[in-house]
Amino acid sequence: MTDPRLQNLITIADPSGRSRVAGSWRGSKVGVLHDILTGATQATETFLRNAHDIRGNRNFGPAETGLRLREAAGPSLKALNTAAIKLKAAKAALRDSVINLNPTKPYRDTGHWQPEFDLRLIDWFRALPVPEREAMRHQMEQSPMLHLDLAEAVMRVPRQLTGLDHNSHASIKLGLTKAFKRAEFDGIDVQLDQLAVAEETLRLGIEAVRETTGTLSDMAQHAPDALAFHSGPRETLAWLPPQ
Repeated sequence: MTDPRLQNLITIADPSGRSRVAGSWRGSKVGVLHDILTGATQATETFLRNAHDIRGNRNFGPAETGLRLREAAGPSLKALNTAAIKLKAAKAALRDSVINLNPTKPYRDTGHWQPEFDLRLIDWFRALPVPEREAMRHQMEQSPMLHLDLAEAVMRVPRQLTGLDHNSHASIKLGLTKAFKRAEFDGIDVQLDQLAVAEETLRLGIEAVRETTGTLSDMAQHAPDALAFHSGPRETLAWLPPQ
């Protein structure tokens, strides 16, 4: 039996024989993220086919080949730019859906003593020796149920007081959501996987155009949003935590 991960492997076909693998798609093949994936894949494959034909034409010298490659890149760059814009919006929507999930009780639903209790826990946590604090932080990210009181305090107290960065805060929140709101987490978990594959597909597409044309200058004209995406950092969970 074929592994489902191989059945759903997302690749960008390249006539040159180069393998570009974005990852394995999980979940429904209907929706905004899959549309972004499809748009980026088709735009890249169309350009790579055209580029293969242009390079194989013996009537073109080096200068004309380069010019025709850049001309062929134009429509694909515009399509990749559209994909980048849609991806940015999809990430914002997913971020909002995560922010709206609250796996811990707000103070209005707890005892009057809870805020002071949380602050004392946070003070205790921050006062730990660095190795112990880092070990506990790591444990909370992997399994917040091991330190449930502290993990819930981290969610209720302003993040600036916890000393945790965005990634740690987001990881703990997702872990608590997994524990207390399993159905919601399952949906988010699939979307996070889909988002990662869609992002990688777009990055591979942008990089394929850059490598083939040898320049990023056309991207500034035809695909400014794609260029910003290409130049930006590879994000993990930094965009997920609440404000």
